[in-house]
Amino acid sequence: MFWYSLLNAIVLAAMLTCSHGLMKWVAHNNAQVDYLTTLLNNWFYIGLAMSVYVFLFLYYLQVLKHVNIGVFYASYTGLSLVFVVLMGFFLFKETLSSLQMLGVFCIVLGIFFIKAGG
Repeated sequence: MFWYSLLNAIVLAAMLTCSHGLMKWVAHNNAQVDYLTTLLNNWFYIGLAMSVYVFLFLYYLQVLKHVNIGVFYASYTGLSLVFVVLMGFFLFKETLSSLQMLGVFCIVLGIFFIKAGG
């Protein structure tokens, strides 16, 4: 059950990260454009991101049938945060301070402790 839970947490976190990345890409490429123009010019990418969110919801609903929600949710959201921070750093060249890196490390360590205790 440990590996099932961890694998599903990684899959969900990766999918959520991709969706956030797609939305960030749309926002970044349309920084000087009004909201309606951004929506009309990028409807496909916005729709794709929203479709990923819907799929995530349905997938999450199925996973919850087989896992402990407290342990799983902590792992899934923690991994999502780590993945999004790393995506921002590597793909969007966002800065990452040493204190933020320590925070990411603490999240990973916390996920390990939660999983080991469950």
